[in-house]
Amino acid sequence: MVHVEFKARTPLCVHQEFVALNKIGGVTHGVEMVVNLRLGIATHSYWPNPKSFTNSDSWLLADVLEYKQIYDENNNKTEGSFTPCAGNGCFDDVDIPSISAAGVSVRIGWLNYNRGPGCYMRSNGHCTKNAAAVTNAVPYWAKWFKTFAAFDLDSRYNLLFSKEYALPCPFSICLDHPTETEAIFYTTPIAATVDPIDFVCGNLDFPPNGVSQYDYERFNETVISSCENYGKGRTLKEVNANLWQEFSDYSDCGGDFLVWWYNNMPWYGSDMRYDDGTIMCPPGHLCSIDESHLHLLIEINWKIFLRF
Repeated sequence: MVHVEFKARTPLCVHQEFVALNKIGGVTHGVEMVVNLRLGIATHSYWPNPKSFTNSDSWLLADVLEYKQIYDENNNKTEGSFTPCAGNGCFDDVDIPSISAAGVSVRIGWLNYNRGPGCYMRSNGHCTKNAAAVTNAVPYWAKWFKTFAAFDLDSRYNLLFSKEYALPCPFSICLDHPTETEAIFYTTPIAATVDPIDFVCGNLDFPPNGVSQYDYERFNETVISSCENYGKGRTLKEVNANLWQEFSDYSDCGGDFLVWWYNNMPWYGSDMRYDDGTIMCPPGHLCSIDESHLHLLIEINWKIFLRF
């Protein structure tokens, strides 16, 4: 395990991803250094060696794994407290001694050389979603993310479910948008209708105008959303897949949508605010992953990757 220390180029109060490549057994895996950037200093980072996971298959089964530092409501580290389930799956118990030796958050992602860089962005998105809204490892993220990603449909619209993932429709239509402001959720035993509704920016699998999982190319069905003005007054705007077409170079696995999605997250210096006027990302706070330029980082590393 190698200790690496960086000086950040800009004072981001974020987690930033740096992609390293590791060839193991003839298969190329993406191994990330998760760097905690606070006030311009990247304090700690490690390259884990998956060969050390000798008795476990957990790192072979998930498209991204993360051992995540847990923070309290005041954005302070809970010393010695980590979750092994911040990715799309969990590290097995047998892995924890190896991965916890770093003493900081460690993320292991996958690079599939048969697919485009958008798939790697989707892989990272699972960590964003899980840390903010599933494990609640970083409550300060959850504070803005649950509304941003429409994970609070129960509290905002008095529904029996909090998010579209809860609908019984993994391979079929989950909802419809009869008008730009209306949604019909196909729950059982009866459908639920909400009008008006704002899905804000949607989430990893459901764009604001999507009707099923991975529905990233719905060009002709428009909804009204506050996504592009989230944290800026919440003015509503028409949203459909045409908005993310400028990022079509990253479209595999919905990467074009995800670039647009990441770009609308709060970030240090954005002055994005909650409805009560409180700033979403004050100095010195771990408040956003700030992956607004992640697609450029991945494109650079993708070109390096293809040389192997």
